[in-house]
Amino acid sequence: MYGFTWLPFFVWTATSEPLSQDNAAWNVNVESKHEPESYRGEWAGHTYFPSPPDWRSLTIYQLITDRFADGDPRNNELFDGGFDVRDMTFRHGGDFKGLTEKLHYIKGLGCQAIWISPVFQNGFNSYHQYAMLDFTVLDRRLGTLEELRALTEKAHELGMYVIIDVVMNHMANEFHFEGHAETQAPWRFHDGEYKLVPRKSAAEEFATNKWCGGEGIFSKWGNEAVGVLSNIDACAERCRTDPDCRYFLWKDDLGSLSTYHCAGFSDCSSPGQFTDGIAKVYKMIEYQVKAKEHASDSWCGDSLWQEWGQNNSGILASQDACEGACAADDGCQYYLWKDDPAAATRFHCAAFATCDVQYPYDDGDASTVFEKRSISERNLDGMYDTPVGRQPYADFWYNNTWYPDAKYNGTIYGQYGEWEDDPGFGTYIESDFHHNGDLKDYYDHWQINFGKIYGVMDDLRLEHERVQQKYIAMTKALIESADIDGFRVDTPMQVPLNFYKTWAPAMRKHAKSLGKERFGIFGEFYVTTARYATMTGRGKDNSMYDSDRFIDDVFTLKGGIVYPYYWYIFTAMVHKQPQYADGLPLAYREENKRIDTLDPMTQRNEYAMWTFCNNHDNWRMQSMTGKSEMQMCLAVITFWPGIPLHYAGDEQDFDTPGSALDGWAREELSASLAWQAVRTQPNGNPADRDNFDMTKSSYRYTARLNALRHLYFGDFGREECDELQLPSSAIADVLVFVRGCTSSRKVLVFANFHSEDQKSAETGVPWTAGTVLADSLVTSNPLQLTVSESGTVSVTLEPLQALVLVETPVLAVPPAVVAVDPGHGMTAEWPADDSEVTVSLTFDRDMDASVTAAIKFDDESATFECQGSTCTLILSASAVGNGHHYISIAEGALAADGTQLPAEFRSSFLVDREAGVIAEGSTHEMAGLICDGGLKICHKANGASWYRVKNVGGNWSEWRQYEAVSDWSAQPGAPVLVQYWSEKSASFIVADCADGEERCHSSWHSEMFLRGAWNYWGSGAEKGRMQLVDHFTWATTLTLSSFQKGKFTATDDWSKSYGVHEDRPLLYNFELFDERSSTSPPSGYMSGSEAGRKWMVQRGLWTDHESIASGAEFAKEIWFSHLCTAAAPECVPPSTTSQWACHNWEQGQDQDWCRSVGSQDCIEYSENDGSDEMSSCGVCSCCKKPVDVVETGEEQTCCVLLNDLLLNYTITSDLSRCSPGSDGSPVSEASTTISSSIEESTSSSASQITTLQSKGCISERIRVRSAGADDGNFAEFWLDGSQVELASGRGLSVVILASDGGVQSKHVYDTGYQGEGSQPFTELLDSLPDGTVVLVAAMDDATDSLTEEARVALTNLGATQAGGISYRGSYALLGTKGGMAYAEGAAPAGAGIVELDSNVLLGSCDGSSSTVALSTTKAAERPAVDITVKSAGADDGNFVEFWLEGSKVELDPGRGLSVVILRSDGGIESTHVYDTGYLGEGSGPFTALVNSLPDGTVALVAAMDDATDSLTEEAREALASLGATRAGSISYRGSYALIGIKGGAALAEAVAAGGAGAVEISSSLAESPSTSTRSAVGSTSSAEGSTSSAEGSTSGQQEDGATSTTEWQEEEMSGCMHRKLQVLVVLLLRWSLS
Repeated sequence: MYGFTWLPFFVWTATSEPLSQDNAAWNVNVESKHEPESYRGEWAGHTYFPSPPDWRSLTIYQLITDRFADGDPRNNELFDGGFDVRDMTFRHGGDFKGLTEKLHYIKGLGCQAIWISPVFQNGFNSYHQYAMLDFTVLDRRLGTLEELRALTEKAHELGMYVIIDVVMNHMANEFHFEGHAETQAPWRFHDGEYKLVPRKSAAEEFATNKWCGGEGIFSKWGNEAVGVLSNIDACAERCRTDPDCRYFLWKDDLGSLSTYHCAGFSDCSSPGQFTDGIAKVYKMIEYQVKAKEHASDSWCGDSLWQEWGQNNSGILASQDACEGACAADDGCQYYLWKDDPAAATRFHCAAFATCDVQYPYDDGDASTVFEKRSISERNLDGMYDTPVGRQPYADFWYNNTWYPDAKYNGTIYGQYGEWEDDPGFGTYIESDFHHNGDLKDYYDHWQINFGKIYGVMDDLRLEHERVQQKYIAMTKALIESADIDGFRVDTPMQVPLNFYKTWAPAMRKHAKSLGKERFGIFGEFYVTTARYATMTGRGKDNSMYDSDRFIDDVFTLKGGIVYPYYWYIFTAMVHKQPQYADGLPLAYREENKRIDTLDPMTQRNEYAMWTFCNNHDNWRMQSMTGKSEMQMCLAVITFWPGIPLHYAGDEQDFDTPGSALDGWAREELSASLAWQAVRTQPNGNPADRDNFDMTKSSYRYTARLNALRHLYFGDFGREECDELQLPSSAIADVLVFVRGCTSSRKVLVFANFHSEDQKSAETGVPWTAGTVLADSLVTSNPLQLTVSESGTVSVTLEPLQALVLVETPVLAVPPAVVAVDPGHGMTAEWPADDSEVTVSLTFDRDMDASVTAAIKFDDESATFECQGSTCTLILSASAVGNGHHYISIAEGALAADGTQLPAEFRSSFLVDREAGVIAEGSTHEMAGLICDGGLKICHKANGASWYRVKNVGGNWSEWRQYEAVSDWSAQPGAPVLVQYWSEKSASFIVADCADGEERCHSSWHSEMFLRGAWNYWGSGAEKGRMQLVDHFTWATTLTLSSFQKGKFTATDDWSKSYGVHEDRPLLYNFELFDERSSTSPPSGYMSGSEAGRKWMVQRGLWTDHESIASGAEFAKEIWFSHLCTAAAPECVPPSTTSQWACHNWEQGQDQDWCRSVGSQDCIEYSENDGSDEMSSCGVCSCCKKPVDVVETGEEQTCCVLLNDLLLNYTITSDLSRCSPGSDGSPVSEASTTISSSIEESTSSSASQITTLQSKGCISERIRVRSAGADDGNFAEFWLDGSQVELASGRGLSVVILASDGGVQSKHVYDTGYQGEGSQPFTELLDSLPDGTVVLVAAMDDATDSLTEEARVALTNLGATQAGGISYRGSYALLGTKGGMAYAEGAAPAGAGIVELDSNVLLGSCDGSSSTVALSTTKAAERPAVDITVKSAGADDGNFVEFWLEGSKVELDPGRGLSVVILRSDGGIESTHVYDTGYLGEGSGPFTALVNSLPDGTVALVAAMDDATDSLTEEAREALASLGATRAGSISYRGSYALIGIKGGAALAEAVAAGGAGAVEISSSLAESPSTSTRSAVGSTSSAEGSTSSAEGSTSGQQEDGATSTTEWQEEEMSGCMHRKLQVLVVLLLRWSLS
């Protein structure tokens, strides 16, 4: 989990971009040739919608398509997954179809244009759509091209325009920079630019500190990072170019003799130890060619062409290259591929038209003839087949050829409008991507244009003509194929200007050819005005302000979304500094000096910037302030120059805290599940329910503002529209302006930004004396003012009051529906009898009698009776069935005053007489859902149209049309989940669980773990398993004395985990033209889960113990602490080592302050002492750095709860919350803390206890190794170092041991595809007597025909992971018939081999024997001696500690191994320190000491600094004689601790690599009467390098937490093993609630 895993960040299936049969439904490109610069669009017979006469006349509604309305649940997972309605950061299903059906709602708000999120294919999740895989194929999860066309046609029919967000700066994350697969790549420009490495051509970690054998294919080491030693990618590339290299070793360890080492190997099945520092072995992942085999060792006759040779280059480079040549040849139907080092010619590739007749092929025996696959079929492998070979993207291609004389094209502009030309030489100019590293400094010219944004989005080389022509063709195709009206350009400030100088004119020219005279192109200007001035109109740099000079005569972007006005409103309202209201006029004046507003089509100046109160990137204004502030902001932006932008959900009072990066404030309009735990209002979160409510007061307020804007400003069309009349002098805290397009229809706006005080204001106005002005925002008794003789008006404003004054009479806005009954989205509690029920509508004014004809019920004409402003429909309740019902009023419905309804009105309500799932949206558990003995599902979901179902642990069914009862096969004891789709939402989820007649708890996952540093992230014996204590609620207890990080994971292999969103400060800048910019307050607002959690706690909506998790792939670790709250530390330590930096004095500070202040606001201050540590502070006298120590305190046990449906979690000191029963006792299971007890004999001779070689017993070292088809494909068994001869094959290999330790029998059972081995395998195991030791290993694939009976037979050997054996996965078992398994391991395909290594006692044990007890109880005869051993290597604290009965052992520790020998009474016999580090000579005396100890002696060992450089093999064997099983894993500068018994089983052992943290183990040593018992001495199990030991396994759990004893005892059986085993297990269970 937390080691270096060199694997793709995203995994998805590729698509093909040229038009093909496979992608025609989604492709906007109709060109079938793979020439991206020639792509083109087409909409045959279509008449294109004209552009708006003046873009300024519009109001824009912004939405994220996935977060609006789900029109069809069946497309939600058509591509690479990520659909999860539980999680704010996953896809929720919104699509084109759902949006189309809700356009009337947007039009009714008064918005004439919609801005939707990007439409092209993204990968896994990426609900926001900004991580492009291509630019021609629509994201299948959003809908088809026909559905996008239906959207634009419907919008145009309604007189609306569609603006699509387009991304050109970056794509997804398919590359990493060489040497930086998981680390940030520092910026490089010209000198030292990086090669790009496709993530899909990566390698996976195979082993640590291992040498694969021999001298290797190649081996190079040294202390300089050059050539193959430059970085891990260079080493991997060296391996990749050698056809025999399958594994490579990489080392980068400053502490070793040679810093760098790169070596390649053909095999690594029996690796030895690597001792020169810390190194890792990686397995190359060859690109998988999923070809279908036709024949082997055959020749098909006359070839179309062929090539052979000894070198792997060209079409001989790989099978993939050979197949690609066949795919590109229309005549090729079959191809031959051979790679046989033993043949006379190693490589051979040949193409054939037919293969009906076959001949022997005699040059080697490794040739295969494959059937041809098309390019489209090959693209499904995971990489695109392009004209330049396999590429991560279909149309944009990387090239790692360095051109030393190349320069970057075009002039580059910085944040201050300054320009610079390329001063250097050298770049990868033929690559379509930049190779410069990650973007960190947004004020560096070159970084902001060429850097990789966030380090996760591949940056396109848009300054190059080749790339420009590709993108131009693709975006022209989008316009032509879908009739788009405009583009909103994402991150234009990160794109070189010469791109826009080419692209924007091409877009306007093409759109004009279709009849779109004024195609709109707008940018995202989250940047300084000086920067966006360079790309607005003809552009101005900082030498051209307030003049008629421009960069050139080419027009680029018309306008864009701008931030200066937002920051002034934000500061005034959020920070309650109303004086900043004067910033809006200042910004408008200064901005217009810098930008070119001339429109090239109309030839008039048009200020077309977008102004806003909220957008998808920021916190919602109302969540930071309140409704009054939000309404005043809306009034200001409606009448301020520019185009008002409304963010979806504001009109429904959405108020979730958070921003873009955490997804909290990206709620959807349809009913949602993801926000149910974030209850921002007394009745929950507004996003919980259907929010297409056209009667909502905020909806009607916004609609009135937009209507007034249209009535008074009309269609614009004049430059006068952008003129402002301002007071002759600013009025403190008040914004006042007059604006209009004509002299007769001016608007006067007053806005008091003070939240507490009244403000008086007076201003001159353009109306004549005596003119009466009225506030147009209110309809009842509006304020009226009369213009004075001097031409002024004056007013006293209430706090946060806005007035929009116009000349009386106020023009009439269109009518609105103010109430509907039953209310929108509500459930009508109507009976089923014949009693009368009423549907009513209330308007804001009297309506014309003709309105009755415009109203429909359930889309049918109905007999509404209307009087005045109210219309009523009387129905018989029995005539209204269960389900959704609809009330609609046609657009144009006439009011008595002659005004007309501006858009169709629709409202829906639900009738559900069963109180089902849709009616009760917060109901997620339903008894009786599973019915008919588990064979059916009995639904209660009136109103649902679709549903899908799954057994937890299985897969979802297809979406099915709703029915009351459906067939299903539930599994006893496994929850069943049903997900329903209703009214544009798939957020209705309910579950049931039954085990016979008993009900059980439902859950989303079948298991859950809590892991952190306290249990080595689950890599050891302590897995951190949680227990289900209530429906969807997982629990564990956790004991801590400080803040530590952890994560929830639903799988043992970390494939699904839950964390939190990282905290990041929000960008906040005032412009330099405001002299207050240097003293303006910081934003203070962060993105991230902790910021949202604090907001909820501060408002009393959550307690300090609550928060919410996310399963996003980028989610970070959660903080847990001894405080038992969900809070992060007050000072979160930086992720990297902090360095001292210079501190600039602030007011009231001096050198005395610096000496005395210590830490303040999480910053540590100190006087510069001139030391090396402070050298980074330079010559400054006062230095500072972030506090990097977290709080510690008294140890406390906390109850941790996670709800795996709503994803909220709780951390509390109330341990009763972790109890599943009524007695309040905490739940218990194998936990994060495991204590051991060794019971000693009353005899004084220590040698009589825990003896391995008891009389009649045999100790045998057993290894079982398994590798599935993707991980080496073998099964091996080893007994005391000798491999068992076995002709292993596909399926399960089995070795039965005799009582003397020999092999009784060997078997191979084919349980793979169409194999018939399950039955004989089951019969064999069932026939074995109890106590028989059985070894099992899987090879190739063991699952396709593995029956449930066969899995049960495995569980009879003690297996607990038989259900986890996966297709082509690895699995190994060292089991006992009728007993518990000594060791077991499973890993999915591609996750690595599984290896078990265990000492096992066999035979008759009549003498003394060993006892291993996992217990917290004390022996009855005397108190126990409690032991704790701690170890921290050089990189993790550098200490060792030994504790007995709570007292620290006095010891002068040093580098190497520290040892404490205990007497039989638990006292200290002796202490020792042996230097086994570099040039140390401690191995010999350490070995001699251990060898001299009598059997049964307890020895404590801990490593410090480094213990490996001179640690000999004899010393490791000495550790093994103490029962250690992980001595081979002690690594350079790593941590290691052991509580061992000479000649017996270790009581506890732990190991961690350097940098992975310290280790701590505990045990209890007790004296008790002699017993005759014994157990497995110890075992290790590894998959992907992780290890687990037998002391961590438990059995015989009791829910009350008491000690449980499980005993197996077999009497003498002829020829069979006699075994007595008693294991005392205390189940110390820690619970976390999901």
